[in-house]
Amino acid sequence: MATKTTISPKIRSSSTLNKRTRGFMAKATLTLFTLTFLLTFLSPFGYMTVTALKDRTMISNPDVSILPMREATYPYEGEEYPLYQVPDEAGNIHEWALYKKGREESTFIDPNNLEAGPFQWQGKWRTLEPVLYFSPVWGNFTSAWEQLNMPLLLRNTIIIAIMGSIGTLLSCTAVAYGFSRFYIPGKNILMMLLISTIILPEFVTIIPTYVVFQ
Repeated sequence: MATKTTISPKIRSSSTLNKRTRGFMAKATLTLFTLTFLLTFLSPFGYMTVTALKDRTMISNPDVSILPMREATYPYEGEEYPLYQVPDEAGNIHEWALYKKGREESTFIDPNNLEAGPFQWQGKWRTLEPVLYFSPVWGNFTSAWEQLNMPLLLRNTIIIAIMGSIGTLLSCTAVAYGFSRFYIPGKNILMMLLISTIILPEFVTIIPTYVVFQ
C-alpha cells in the first residue's frame, strides 16, 4: 500500500528563502564585479581629470595628495606663514603657523591666540603634517584653450576624421568588391595577409606608416 508523504510548510518556506538568497547573492556578486571593472576602467580618466585641476607645484610634489590640495597659510605682519598640525604636551593637535624654523626648536604662532605672540615648540618641524585644503585650479582649462589654439585643433581633427572615414569607406568597398567579384591568383593568401594587418594593433603600424609616407 503506497503512502503519501507531506512536506511541512516550514520546509517549503525555508527552501524558497534559500533560493531567493542564492539569487540575491548571485546578482549582488555580478553587480559588485561589474562596478569594480567599471571603476578600474575609468580610473585613468579620473586621474587625468584630477591632475588637470592641479598647478605645477602640486604635480611636481610627490608627497601631495591625489586630490588638488594646497598647503594652508596664515597672514601675520604682512607675510604668509604655513600652517602645520602641531601636537602639544598633552597630545592635542593644534593648527599653528610656523613663524621661524629650527632644528630641534621652532617658533610658532597660534591664529586663535595672537595676543600670546610667537612661542617656542620643542621638536622637528619637518615631521609635522601641513594643513591642506581643497583648491582646484579651474584656470588650467582657460590657459590650455588659449595657448593651444583649441578651435584650430578641433577644425583639423574634424577634417582628418571626415577625410579618413570617407577614404576608409571607399578603399574597403573597392577591396571587398575586388575579392568577391574577380578571380585573383593567390586570393586566399592575399585575404589572409589583409586580415592579419587588420588584427595587428594600430600602434605597431604607426612607425612603418610614417616611414612610408615621409
